[in-house]
Amino acid sequence: MLQNYIKMLAPKIEVGGCFTAHNVRNTDMEGTSEFIDYVKDLPNFKTTIDTSSSEEISISYKIAKG
Repeated sequence: MLQNYIKMLAPKIEVGGCFTAHNVRNTDMEGTSEFIDYVKDLPNFKTTIDTSSSEEISISYKIAKG
C-alpha cells in the first residue's frame, strides 16, 4: 500500500521536499519491507530511517528531478 502511494506522490514532490512514513520497523506488516526497499532504490531520493522512534520513521528527501 505505501509503495503504491509513493509511486503516485513522488513525481509531485519538488526537489528539497520530503516524504515520511511511520511504523517502518514493523516488517511483519504487509508491504513494509517492499516499501523500504523501493524508496531506498529511488535514484532521485535520499532515504534514511530515524530509529529514535520506537517504530522507526523513514524520511525520504527528493534530491533531484525525475
